[in-house]
Amino acid sequence: MYKVIAKALAIRLKRTIGHNIDEVQSAFVEGRNIHDGPIIVNELCSWVKKTKKKILLFKVDFEKTFDSVNWEFLDSIMEQMGYGSKWRTWIMGCLKSARASVLVNGSPTVEFDLGKGLRQGDPLSPLLFIMVMEGLNVAMKSACDKGIFKGVRIPREDMTISHLFYADDALFVGEWSRSNIHNLARILRCFQIDSKLISISPECLELEHAPMKYKAGIRHALRNIGINLEHVIKKNIGRGDDIMFWLEHWIGGEPLKSAFPGLYQLEKKKRCLIVDRIRDGGPSWDWISHPQNDVHLEELHSIVAMIGSFQLQTSNDGWKCGITVDGEFQVAALRKIIDKPQNQVMMNRVKWIREVPIKVTCFIWKA
Repeated sequence: MYKVIAKALAIRLKRTIGHNIDEVQSAFVEGRNIHDGPIIVNELCSWVKKTKKKILLFKVDFEKTFDSVNWEFLDSIMEQMGYGSKWRTWIMGCLKSARASVLVNGSPTVEFDLGKGLRQGDPLSPLLFIMVMEGLNVAMKSACDKGIFKGVRIPREDMTISHLFYADDALFVGEWSRSNIHNLARILRCFQIDSKLISISPECLELEHAPMKYKAGIRHALRNIGINLEHVIKKNIGRGDDIMFWLEHWIGGEPLKSAFPGLYQLEKKKRCLIVDRIRDGGPSWDWISHPQNDVHLEELHSIVAMIGSFQLQTSNDGWKCGITVDGEFQVAALRKIIDKPQNQVMMNRVKWIREVPIKVTCFIWKA
């Protein structure tokens, strides 16, 4: 009985959903092709390479999307789209009729009611999911209109691209800036609180604050072939207004937070910038309580000796590649180091070899 009701509701919903779902969503809407998004991204990347423009590309792959949808959020979205109370009651009735049980040693437990999520294989589920994603679309458009997030403007077409959604994948495109990254993380965090689809924080979008297991993995893989991660990508200090004093690695062998843990605990503003602590007259501190014991005084003496002669510049803060002449990172430069004869033995297990038979390539693609 449920399958018949769900199919009937899905057929009716398909007739109107195209008017309520923005064009940035290219999946599950009649008349649109899921490949439209990747094609647009491909053309955008070609244009960026041709014009040598720096942009931000951030892809989100929603994990267990159908299992995490918040029903109250979905009902609110449908109400704002103009769906009546009777229709929303039907949809909520379908969602709340779902029951599940857990297999324990091969035997199912007593069935229990569910409080969130969409059914797998239900004809209503993909349509309801893109309604949930429309909430993120509205938030992104509002952020772009208010200048909170700045997308990529295509001059000749007089248009701006900021985000594209296709099924459970989302791609965000914008200007390359720290503020854009932080604001995007905040938007996604707000969306996560309401929809329960993702969990993200501003720190996860910064290489310096990436989870240690990923940083350690990248560093270990490069060290196996004789490459130090800190030599490949370095902080290029300019005015010091875009790099955090304690948390980012910009001087010495590690972040100052790790080198001077005692002083870091006394710091009042732990996310302060370099320009906040280095002035023309010398270091400028803002302590919760002044250093008094021997450990803190020794750390203070060491950090003053380290940064005492450091001078800020008038240029912008940025990244500098240590393996190229002009400081601009190039994949080809890193590939040349990997391709050195002494590194071939270590890299043969993971390096992609171009001379792969076409049949093998096709087989891997189909798999």
